[in-house]
Amino acid sequence: MQGRVMEEASGFGRYDCAAATSGLGCVALRRVAFRVTVIFMMLNHVGVSSAVEPKHIDGTIRHLKTVERDLLPERLVAGEPRCDVIVDYYWDANPELESELKSAKLKFSNSNDDHQRMILVAGPAGVGKTFIKRGAYQGLPGHALWKFDARELFEAYRDLGFAELKADLHDGSIVFNEMLSLTPAGRKRFCSEVLNCTARFVVVDSLDEIHPHDYIFVLQTLEKLVHPLREGFAQVVVFGRPFCFDAYWQSLQREPVDYVRGFMLRKPEFKTTGDIQVSNWNFDCWKFGLCRQAAKSQQVFSFADYQQWCKSGFTCDGEFSDIVFDSNQHMTVEARELLNRWISEEPTVAAVVSNLAANGMVRDIVVEQLQTGQDFDERQFMEQFLARWLKRDTKSDDRPSQIKSEHLDAYLNLLENVAAKYCQSIQADGTFVVASHERVETSFNGGDINVPVRDLLNRSGLVTAEPFGHSKGRVRFEPLWLHRLLISKHASRLSGENAK
Repeated sequence: MQGRVMEEASGFGRYDCAAATSGLGCVALRRVAFRVTVIFMMLNHVGVSSAVEPKHIDGTIRHLKTVERDLLPERLVAGEPRCDVIVDYYWDANPELESELKSAKLKFSNSNDDHQRMILVAGPAGVGKTFIKRGAYQGLPGHALWKFDARELFEAYRDLGFAELKADLHDGSIVFNEMLSLTPAGRKRFCSEVLNCTARFVVVDSLDEIHPHDYIFVLQTLEKLVHPLREGFAQVVVFGRPFCFDAYWQSLQREPVDYVRGFMLRKPEFKTTGDIQVSNWNFDCWKFGLCRQAAKSQQVFSFADYQQWCKSGFTCDGEFSDIVFDSNQHMTVEARELLNRWISEEPTVAAVVSNLAANGMVRDIVVEQLQTGQDFDERQFMEQFLARWLKRDTKSDDRPSQIKSEHLDAYLNLLENVAAKYCQSIQADGTFVVASHERVETSFNGGDINVPVRDLLNRSGLVTAEPFGHSKGRVRFEPLWLHRLLISKHASRLSGENAK
C-alpha cells in the first residue's frame, strides 16, 4: 500500500509537507462526407437501433466539444496562492466533508458518546481519496483508530484461505481482470473482526479494489458498528470510487437511516499561477526529496524559500547551497514554463491537472515533450495520457493495459464502442444513462465478446458518477474529453477495417 500512496501523492506531495476549441473548422466537402459516413457506420456497428441523420451526428460532435468547453475550469491567471498547502485546496473544495470530519473528532475529544455515524466518500479515479483520508483520523490516538485498505486486507485473507481471485469483467473463458472476493469462511472472519473491534474510529480505503460481489456485504457489516442500538461513540469513514457505493446506497433509499451520509469528493481548484507553484513545491518535496540539509538532519524547504529558489533558476549555490534533492528533469525553468503554458492554453491539460494522479502524469509528459522538442499536439497528449491511465488501472483493478497486454485490443474496442453507442445521449453535464441490462460487444478471434456496459465502465477508471443523488445509472467519462478521444479512435478503426 505504501507504494500506492506514494503514487497517489504525485504532483501534490505529502499531506503535511511544510505543515477544445468549440465548433468544426471548414473542410473540403469530400472530407466532410467521409467523416459523416464513418460515424454513421460507427453508430450502426455498435448497435444503435435507429438511423441517425448526418446533420444530427455533426450536431452531436459539436455538442460534445461545447460541453467540454463549458465544464473547463477558468483560465489560469497570475496571482498569489489561495492556500498554504495542497490539502487546504481539498478542504476549500469540500467544506461540508471537512466540517463533518472535524465535528466527529471534536465529539470524540469531548467524550461525547451520543455519536454514531458512517461517512461514505466517493471520488473518481486518481482524485486523491487515499491522500485525503488522513484528514479523517489525523490527531487521533492510536488505540482509538482502526484503518485498513480493503484490498490489502483481502490479500492478507487470501494468504489464510479466506479470500480468492474471482473473474470480474469476462465473457465465458475470456477474462479481462480478476479481483479478490471473500470465501464463506472469509465473510465470517470479516464479520467477527469488525464486530469485535474496540476502535472508535474505523477508516477504510480502496473499497472499489475488491470484487464487486463484496461491496454491499462489507458496507452492511461496517454499518453495524454505527447502529443506534450500539452504545458509545462510533465513526466509520469509507473511501472508494462512486460505483462501489451505488447498490448499497439504493438499498438505503428503500429503508432510510440518518446515521449514514454520502459525500462526493471534489477535486481542488487551481486558479492562479501561485496555486500551481504550491503544487510544484509539494511535488518536488515529495517526488524528489527536496529539502535543506542541516548538520545532523534534514529540514523542510519552506514555500517562501522555494519561491525564491525558483526565481534564481533552481541554483544550488550561495544561500541555496544546502539544498538536496534527487536528480531529475522536472525542476528546470523550461519544464515549469512549459507546464504553466499548457495549463493556461491547452484545454485538455487544464481539464486534468487538478486530479491528483493526473497531475503527475502531465508533468511526465511535459518532460518527454521537452526532450523531443515537438510542439503540443492535442491528440498525442490524449493518447499518452490514456496509455498512462490504463497502466494505473492495471495496478488497482487488474484491467488490461500496455503492462498487461492480453486482450488489450478487445478491451479498447469495447470502450470505443460504448463511447460511440452513447454519443447522442450526452447531457449538458457530460453524462449519459446506462441501464443495468445494456451490453456491448466486439469481435474477437472470429467470434464476439459480449459484456455488460456497467461492468466494463465501472472498474475501468475512465468514468465517474454521483452515487448519492437520484440520477441512477448516469455516468460521465472523466476527463470528459476521453469520450471524444474514444469516438475518434473508433472511427479510425472502422475506417481502417473498411479500407481492408
